Amino acid sequence: MTTISPGRRIIKDGFLLVLSACLYTLAYPPYEWSAAAWVALAPLLLVLRGKTWGSAFVIGFLFCLLCGNGVTYWLYPSVSAYFSFAFPINILGTSMMWAIFACPYMGLAASLSALLMRRGPSVWCWVGIPAAWVSSEFARSNLFSGFAWAELGHTHYLHLTLIQIADITGVYGLSFLMVLSSYIVAEVLVTWRRHPDRRWRLALPWPAMGLLAASITLVLLYGTLRLHQYRLPPLNHPHRR
Repeated sequence: MTTISPGRRIIKDGFLLVLSACLYTLAYPPYEWSAAAWVALAPLLLVLRGKTWGSAFVIGFLFCLLCGNGVTYWLYPSVSAYFSFAFPINILGTSMMWAIFACPYMGLAASLSALLMRRGPSVWCWVGIPAAWVSSEFARSNLFSGFAWAELGHTHYLHLTLIQIADITGVYGLSFLMVLSSYIVAEVLVTWRRHPDRRWRLALPWPAMGLLAASITLVLLYGTLRLHQYRLPPLNHPHRR
């Protein structure tokens, strides 16, 4: 296996971290690239592989700071208009808000993800990692002051069939599937690199891929049923028999 120098490792990790934050940002308005949400965390998970608890926390913290400032870009002119804070104080204020109310939760999720990935691809990863990120979303949305902005499931507010499942799981059910998708993408890339021949297909995380495919299918079926129910006239409607 080729050894990467510390300098190149830092550059590579920095590039992947910024790429992940950009994908996360592009999934939200005004860009509306909602498909990016299904792979947004894949570069970040590649960075977290092999990292210690403390390093992973810092990486997750920085990731949250980057994508948070990207998603809430509209806060900069708002801070300037209502508090008379000019550049760069308006950006600093937005960054401090994310650093206090959101970044610690994402840092903890990153730390847990790094620990789980030390076990190698297993049920602990493809269930535990999405659960860790969804738990971080739930915690920052409900604990203390509450900070429910920029949760992954919010990116699909225009996809009516998919979001019907929210009446059972809330937004967190969709977020779980998107994090699972990102983990699968990261695992496929790692497997492909470790097995340059055709054997890499045998080493793919097939159970995780099966879980994702089955879950999306059930979500779509449920959403189709619910939308059909909404289109039906009420029971006491004169045209319904």
